[in-house]
Amino acid sequence: MIFVGFASAVTALTLAQRAGVFSLSTIASTPDSFWDGRIWLILTSAPVAQSPLSLSLMSLIVVALAVLWSCGSRVLWLSAVIGHAGSTLVLYAAIGALALADRDTVSNLLSEEDYGVSAIFAAWLGAAAARCWLRRRGAWPEKLGVVLVCLGTGLVAWLVRGEPTPSVLDSEHIVAFAVGAAIAAAPLRTRAALIST
Repeated sequence: MIFVGFASAVTALTLAQRAGVFSLSTIASTPDSFWDGRIWLILTSAPVAQSPLSLSLMSLIVVALAVLWSCGSRVLWLSAVIGHAGSTLVLYAAIGALALADRDTVSNLLSEEDYGVSAIFAAWLGAAAARCWLRRRGAWPEKLGVVLVCLGTGLVAWLVRGEPTPSVLDSEHIVAFAVGAAIAAAPLRTRAALIST
Protein backbone atom coordinates (compact mmCIF):
# COMPACT_ATOMS: atom_id res chain seq x y z
CA MET A 1 0.00 0.00 0.00
CA ILE A 2 1.33 3.42 -1.02
CA PHE A 3 0.17 5.05 2.19
CA VAL A 4 2.34 2.71 4.30
CA GLY A 5 5.33 3.87 2.25
CA PHE A 6 4.33 7.50 2.75
CA ALA A 7 3.91 7.08 6.53
CA SER A 8 7.25 5.23 6.71
CA ALA A 9 8.99 8.00 4.73
CA VAL A 10 7.51 10.70 7.00
CA THR A 11 8.67 8.79 10.08
CA ALA A 12 12.17 8.15 8.70
CA LEU A 13 12.68 11.72 7.49
CA THR A 14 11.38 13.20 10.73
CA LEU A 15 13.66 11.00 12.84
CA ALA A 16 16.63 11.78 10.55
CA GLN A 17 15.99 15.52 10.84
CA ARG A 18 15.72 15.31 14.62
CA ALA A 19 18.95 13.29 14.75
CA GLY A 20 20.71 16.11 12.90
CA VAL A 21 21.23 14.30 9.58
CA PHE A 22 19.87 17.41 7.83
CA SER A 23 18.46 20.72 8.98
CA LEU A 24 14.94 21.98 8.42
CA SER A 25 16.29 24.93 6.45
CA THR A 26 17.45 22.54 3.68
CA ILE A 27 13.92 21.22 3.05
CA ALA A 28 11.58 23.92 4.38
CA SER A 29 9.87 26.32 2.05
CA THR A 30 9.62 30.07 2.63
CA PRO A 31 7.93 32.78 0.58
CA ASP A 32 11.38 34.19 -0.27
CA SER A 33 12.74 30.79 -1.40
CA PHE A 34 9.69 30.31 -3.62
CA TRP A 35 10.13 33.71 -5.25
CA ASP A 36 13.84 32.99 -5.66
CA GLY A 37 12.86 30.03 -7.85
CA ARG A 38 13.36 27.16 -5.40
CA ILE A 39 9.85 25.87 -6.12
CA TRP A 40 10.74 22.24 -5.29
CA LEU A 41 10.93 23.19 -1.61
CA ILE A 42 7.13 23.24 -1.53
CA LEU A 43 7.24 19.47 -2.07
CA THR A 44 10.28 18.70 0.08
CA SER A 45 8.74 20.61 2.97
CA ALA A 46 5.81 18.21 3.22
CA PRO A 47 7.09 14.89 4.61
CA VAL A 48 8.26 15.97 8.07
CA ALA A 49 5.98 15.63 11.09
CA GLN A 50 5.76 18.25 13.80
CA SER A 51 6.05 17.58 17.52
CA PRO A 52 4.82 15.54 19.26
CA LEU A 53 5.86 12.93 16.71
CA SER A 54 3.75 10.00 17.93
CA LEU A 55 0.56 12.08 18.08
CA SER A 56 1.25 13.64 14.67
CA LEU A 57 1.80 10.27 13.01
CA MET A 58 -1.09 8.54 14.75
CA SER A 59 -3.56 11.29 13.85
CA LEU A 60 -2.25 11.39 10.28
CA ILE A 61 -2.81 7.64 9.91
CA VAL A 62 -6.31 7.81 11.43
CA VAL A 63 -7.49 10.63 9.18
CA ALA A 64 -5.87 9.02 6.11
CA LEU A 65 -7.70 5.75 6.78
CA ALA A 66 -10.96 7.67 7.20
CA VAL A 67 -10.45 9.33 3.80
CA LEU A 68 -9.38 6.07 2.17
CA TRP A 69 -12.46 4.29 3.52
CA SER A 70 -14.97 7.05 2.74
CA CYS A 71 -13.51 8.59 -0.43
CA GLY A 72 -11.00 6.18 -1.98
CA SER A 73 -7.35 6.45 -2.89
CA ARG A 74 -7.86 8.96 -5.72
CA VAL A 75 -9.32 11.57 -3.35
CA LEU A 76 -6.70 10.68 -0.70
CA TRP A 77 -3.75 11.51 -2.94
CA LEU A 78 -5.32 14.38 -4.90
CA SER A 79 -6.30 16.16 -1.71
CA ALA A 80 -2.84 15.55 -0.20
CA VAL A 81 -0.90 16.99 -3.13
CA ILE A 82 -3.27 19.80 -4.08
CA GLY A 83 -4.10 20.58 -0.44
CA HIS A 84 -0.44 20.94 0.52
CA ALA A 85 0.91 22.66 -2.60
CA GLY A 86 -2.26 24.63 -3.41
CA SER A 87 -2.68 26.08 0.08
CA THR A 88 0.98 27.08 0.14
CA LEU A 89 0.72 28.81 -3.24
CA VAL A 90 -2.46 30.67 -2.25
CA LEU A 91 -0.84 31.90 0.95
CA TYR A 92 2.42 32.86 -0.77
CA ALA A 93 0.43 34.78 -3.41
CA ALA A 94 -1.37 36.71 -0.68
CA ILE A 95 1.91 37.47 1.10
CA GLY A 96 3.44 38.49 -2.24
CA ALA A 97 0.59 40.90 -2.94
CA LEU A 98 1.02 42.44 0.50
CA ALA A 99 4.80 42.65 -0.01
CA LEU A 100 4.27 44.54 -3.27
CA ALA A 101 2.08 47.05 -1.46
CA ASP A 102 4.25 47.37 1.65
CA ARG A 103 7.12 44.94 2.18
CA ASP A 104 7.64 46.02 5.79
CA THR A 105 4.22 44.68 6.82
CA VAL A 106 5.18 41.10 5.88
CA SER A 107 8.97 41.21 6.23
CA ASN A 108 8.97 38.75 9.13
CA LEU A 109 6.90 36.23 7.11
CA LEU A 110 9.14 36.22 4.05
CA SER A 111 11.79 34.00 5.64
CA GLU A 112 9.56 32.04 8.04
CA GLU A 113 10.07 28.31 7.49
CA ASP A 114 6.98 26.45 6.36
CA TYR A 115 7.13 22.68 6.64
CA GLY A 116 5.28 19.58 7.81
CA VAL A 117 2.43 17.24 7.05
CA SER A 118 -0.14 19.50 8.73
CA ALA A 119 -1.53 20.90 5.47
CA ILE A 120 -1.95 17.35 4.16
CA PHE A 121 -3.68 16.45 7.42
CA ALA A 122 -5.98 19.47 7.06
CA ALA A 123 -6.84 18.52 3.47
CA TRP A 124 -7.62 14.96 4.51
CA LEU A 125 -9.75 16.19 7.39
CA GLY A 126 -11.63 18.43 4.95
CA ALA A 127 -12.18 15.51 2.56
CA ALA A 128 -13.50 13.22 5.30
CA ALA A 129 -15.70 15.98 6.72
CA ALA A 130 -17.18 16.81 3.31
CA ARG A 131 -18.04 13.17 2.62
CA CYS A 132 -19.70 12.77 6.01
CA TRP A 133 -21.57 16.06 5.60
CA LEU A 134 -22.89 15.31 2.11
CA ARG A 135 -23.96 11.76 2.95
CA ARG A 136 -26.03 12.97 5.92
CA ARG A 137 -28.57 15.13 4.10
CA GLY A 138 -30.90 16.68 6.64
CA ALA A 139 -29.39 14.82 9.63
CA TRP A 140 -28.48 17.85 11.73
CA PRO A 141 -27.26 16.01 14.85
CA GLU A 142 -24.74 14.10 12.69
CA LYS A 143 -23.72 17.25 10.81
CA LEU A 144 -23.19 19.02 14.12
CA GLY A 145 -20.95 16.10 15.07
CA VAL A 146 -18.86 16.67 11.91
CA VAL A 147 -18.45 20.36 12.81
CA LEU A 148 -17.50 19.56 16.41
CA VAL A 149 -14.94 16.93 15.35
CA CYS A 150 -13.31 19.41 12.93
CA LEU A 151 -13.23 22.23 15.49
CA GLY A 152 -11.98 19.89 18.21
CA THR A 153 -9.24 18.55 15.96
CA GLY A 154 -8.11 22.07 15.12
CA LEU A 155 -8.10 23.06 18.78
CA VAL A 156 -6.08 20.00 19.85
CA ALA A 157 -3.59 20.57 17.01
CA TRP A 158 -3.12 24.18 18.08
CA LEU A 159 -2.72 23.28 21.77
CA VAL A 160 -0.12 20.53 21.24
CA ARG A 161 1.99 22.67 18.92
CA GLY A 162 3.55 24.45 21.85
CA GLU A 163 3.40 27.88 20.20
CA PRO A 164 0.94 30.20 21.93
CA THR A 165 0.27 32.45 18.96
CA PRO A 166 -0.49 31.11 15.52
CA SER A 167 1.46 32.47 12.57
CA VAL A 168 -0.13 33.92 9.46
CA LEU A 169 1.31 30.88 7.68
CA ASP A 170 -1.05 28.71 9.75
CA SER A 171 -3.96 30.06 7.70
CA GLU A 172 -2.87 27.70 4.92
CA HIS A 173 -4.55 24.94 6.93
CA ILE A 174 -7.94 26.56 6.33
CA VAL A 175 -7.23 26.67 2.59
CA ALA A 176 -6.01 23.04 2.63
CA PHE A 177 -9.17 21.98 4.50
CA ALA A 178 -11.32 23.71 1.87
CA VAL A 179 -9.34 22.10 -0.97
CA GLY A 180 -9.77 18.63 0.54
CA ALA A 181 -13.49 19.24 1.06
CA ALA A 182 -13.94 20.43 -2.53
CA ILE A 183 -12.09 17.44 -3.98
CA ALA A 184 -14.14 14.98 -1.92
CA ALA A 185 -17.43 16.72 -2.66
CA ALA A 186 -16.91 16.97 -6.44
CA PRO A 187 -17.66 13.30 -7.30
CA LEU A 188 -20.81 13.29 -5.16
CA ARG A 189 -22.11 16.51 -6.70
CA THR A 190 -21.39 15.23 -10.20
CA ARG A 191 -23.27 12.01 -9.50
CA ALA A 192 -26.19 13.95 -8.00
CA ALA A 193 -26.34 16.21 -11.09
CA LEU A 194 -26.34 13.18 -13.42
CA ILE A 195 -29.13 11.48 -11.44
CA SER A 196 -31.30 14.61 -11.45
CA THR A 197 -31.06 15.06 -15.26
